[in-house]
Amino acid sequence: MRFFFTLLFVCLITPLFAQPCTGGSSSGPVPTKCFEIVSILVDACDGALEGQNEMIRLKIGNTPLLVSGFSIPAYGGSGFVNWGAGAGNPWRGFANFTAPTLAKITTINNSISTSGHCGKLIPLNNTQFAPAKSEFLIITSTDFNPLAQSFDNLMDTLYVVIQTAGNTGGHFANYSTGTPVGRTLIINHTLCSDTVTYDKTKLIKQNQSIGAEDGGVANFTFGGVDSYSNNGCAIPIIPITYDAGIVTAPFCSGSSVQLNGSITGTSCYVWLAKDTSQGSFSDTTILNPLFNIKAGLGAVSVTLYLKVRSICAFETKDSVTFTVTPSTVLMDAGKDTSICASTILKLFATSNSAGTITWTSSGLGSFSSTTILQPNFIPAAGQNGIVYLRFRQQTTCGTYTDSLKVTLLSAPSPAFTWPAGALCAGGTAFALSPTLTGGVFSGTGVVGGIFTPSTSGSFPVKYVISVAGCIDSSTQNIIVSAKPNPAFTWPAGTLCVGDPSFGLSPTVTGGIFSGAGVVGNTFNPSTSGSFPVKYVLSVAGCADSLTQNITVNPKPNASFAPSALLVCEKSPMINLNPVQTGGNFYIGNVWFMGNRFDPQVPGTYIIKYDINVSGCTDSSKQTIVVEPKPNSKFNLSDTVFCTGDPQLVLTGIVPGGVFSGPFVTGNLFDPSTAGNYSIQYTLVQGTCRDSSVRTVKVIQTPTASFSYNPMPGAAKEPVQFTYTGTTATQFRWEFGMPIIGSDNIQDPKFAFPSAGFYNVKLWVSNEGCLDSTEDLIEVVTNDTLIVPNVFTPNGDSINDCFGVVALGIKQFTIYIFNRWGGQVFEGNSVTQVWDGKYKNNPCPEDVYFYVIEARAVTNHSYSLHGTVTLMR
Repeated sequence: MRFFFTLLFVCLITPLFAQPCTGGSSSGPVPTKCFEIVSILVDACDGALEGQNEMIRLKIGNTPLLVSGFSIPAYGGSGFVNWGAGAGNPWRGFANFTAPTLAKITTINNSISTSGHCGKLIPLNNTQFAPAKSEFLIITSTDFNPLAQSFDNLMDTLYVVIQTAGNTGGHFANYSTGTPVGRTLIINHTLCSDTVTYDKTKLIKQNQSIGAEDGGVANFTFGGVDSYSNNGCAIPIIPITYDAGIVTAPFCSGSSVQLNGSITGTSCYVWLAKDTSQGSFSDTTILNPLFNIKAGLGAVSVTLYLKVRSICAFETKDSVTFTVTPSTVLMDAGKDTSICASTILKLFATSNSAGTITWTSSGLGSFSSTTILQPNFIPAAGQNGIVYLRFRQQTTCGTYTDSLKVTLLSAPSPAFTWPAGALCAGGTAFALSPTLTGGVFSGTGVVGGIFTPSTSGSFPVKYVISVAGCIDSSTQNIIVSAKPNPAFTWPAGTLCVGDPSFGLSPTVTGGIFSGAGVVGNTFNPSTSGSFPVKYVLSVAGCADSLTQNITVNPKPNASFAPSALLVCEKSPMINLNPVQTGGNFYIGNVWFMGNRFDPQVPGTYIIKYDINVSGCTDSSKQTIVVEPKPNSKFNLSDTVFCTGDPQLVLTGIVPGGVFSGPFVTGNLFDPSTAGNYSIQYTLVQGTCRDSSVRTVKVIQTPTASFSYNPMPGAAKEPVQFTYTGTTATQFRWEFGMPIIGSDNIQDPKFAFPSAGFYNVKLWVSNEGCLDSTEDLIEVVTNDTLIVPNVFTPNGDSINDCFGVVALGIKQFTIYIFNRWGGQVFEGNSVTQVWDGKYKNNPCPEDVYFYVIEARAVTNHSYSLHGTVTLMR
């Protein structure tokens, strides 16, 4: 099995992995000079913006390198990449990271983390150093798209720098067949330089065929040898592959197995055995070692692992498995044995190895299979004496044999006899005589070697004998004649005291009956009880008798006494109290269960009780009268009322009963309190009593009241009406008389068109109960407050004072200040004016400041600030 994944392998210092896996932060060799170019993302993704997303990966040597020390020299002539002084894309130097470019690095690192990998990008500015032995990535523009190339499979730390923005065209020629085919890249540092050249006609597509497609990468060894890959829109890193290979059989214990592992993209690997007790490696740090199988190892499965590991401590592996054949086969054909010549022998051979199996015999007989470990051996008919069974196994590591001796024995004779003559059931026991003693008899009537003819019939008797482990048997029938049959019968059915006499009928006539109640062949059931009757019969010297019990049952008592004979309908069930239980009660011909009568329906009922005990019967009757209940229903004019409604007159359909319940007096119900109430009417007629209940609902009548604000209202300004009553759920407002507007919400607003007095009416309801109210409200003219901005206190009686024009103002305060903040006037009424003087002295011409706080009769408030100019 071969596995592929893309990551930068970093091997930790551990003796379990092949070298080089120590030093630095990454796997693989370290450059001898200050850095090496190892790959170029030539054909980047992001469409027309490809040139801003190209990348170059470097491997830093044993010395940290200052970022600002890198540069791209001027290129001369054709065959160079499009970069450097004089090229279409000049070398612009590396940019320091800013918030936007750091955000791009964060986006990439978050994506790597979300994918479950441990790689990380570390941004470097110009004054920082790329660490020794580190992986170093150059991105050709700060305007790169962080989503254009995937970093998700990164398993290493990658130090990143970004060229200053400005180069929008591509730096590297994509696949084409034009000349020149080579493109050379030179990167300088103050400590060293490196040069690589790639062939644009060798770039490959994502399906690994040559051609142009996003993701084309050129890779380079430290010596500058080029190769090409395409892993799609991903960073230019080497894909890791690993394969434990295959091995070829046979594998005998003590031999060596040649392993054929392969790995690309890392040198951090090691060979491991799943079970180290099964053998050892010639070298665990090379791809093609020998695995030496332990000598004497049995038939087992061996699994070997080729294991790789990254800097993230992520370990993965591939395996190769093979089965070992033992070099020394342990086999056993089984133990020598003796069997009867007619017996099939089950063989139990064992072997610790795999291989072709063959069974053979030295004599006659056959095997159920000659190619399995444990077949059956079937001796030939009439065969006896000694026979040898041979077991042979051919394995990849040699041929092995074993055998066992089987002795076949002849079967003994199982014949036997008994005394001649007829046998009668109940006769004397007799001995059975075998030809060869020492065996065992079995069968009905046999105990040891003695047979007892206790009953008639044909009795199979078996004799089994075993000699030297060989067994045989024979079975013979012994016939015993039957005794005469003394059985007799009498008429079927139950017998009760007082039934007529009946005859007894023997199966075979000629015998004699005897017993209480018997005269000749007749039995008289005059009393109850169990009576033994015996019949004795003798035929041809064989006598037998039979005694049977004739049972005569007593007559049952069907009397019963009901707990009541006169009841009201739907009364509790009546116990019928039979003297003797077990019978059935009927009304007419209809049977009902139990010993109780349910008086649900009025009427006269004749109850019959039939009882049958052991086939003997009796019957009796009783009459029960069920009277009808009176009609206790009553009428209501309504079931829903409002508090304050008139009292309700209660009337029974059948008069003469009594009403009861909350707020019920006589036959009147007072709906004065809200709630749900049950009214009961009870009526008694004769022995029956009944009552009925009806429920009425009393709803709390709502109250209609309201307030409004402002008081008074202002013309053309909304007046807020607020419902102040209780329990109302529906509302109807009417404004004016005649009506100039209406509303049906709880708290409406309404603007009256002009000043005056208006009638406002409110209707409220809840579940059918109503109330209303009305009020006359005053509406005044809208308030006005006008402030002039200039006055001329020069004594000409024209505009000599500063004052406001006001309408509908109920509170008013004014303060006037000079330009230095000194107060020169204060007034508390719209009628007060300023004459341009302070402490009776004229104020100079200037601009003065006023502050006005006022409130209208509609509660509208004013807070005014402004200037007024004094001119003379």
